[in-house]
Amino acid sequence: MRIVRDWNTPGFRLVEHGRDVGFIRGDTITFHGFSSADEAALAGSLAQHTLTRRDADSRTARAAEGDDQALHEDRHDLVPDGGITVSTRLEEPPDDWAFDVSLPHVDQLGVLAMARARVAWAALRGSGVTRRMRQFGSDDPFEARRSS
Repeated sequence: MRIVRDWNTPGFRLVEHGRDVGFIRGDTITFHGFSSADEAALAGSLAQHTLTRRDADSRTARAAEGDDQALHEDRHDLVPDGGITVSTRLEEPPDDWAFDVSLPHVDQLGVLAMARARVAWAALRGSGVTRRMRQFGSDDPFEARRSS
């Protein structure tokens, strides 16, 4: 997945094989192109779980390296799922469902949001959810790459 500066809005576009799959704006990562609310919710749940697990693994590794504060970061102790929230919504064109991942305040820096977007996309691709996205339809670039 490529992350491209969006010069028309403050943020970045997420592009896979020349097709827009989402965007980053502020503290929100959005992936769109799902045909139903259920598919968007499933993908959003997977992204949330992956990001939360990755963050917990990172804190555990930092603690093992001697970072005494790693396991006591307030945003994880006080906010369920590390402050990462997911919502689904219907967007244009009609019947194009999307999910938004809202990141905690400390993740709003562009570089961290980009890294989180890449982690979420890798999880979506690995699970096969991306094959259901409208951008790819029957012309699945992932299958073409595997068969070559």
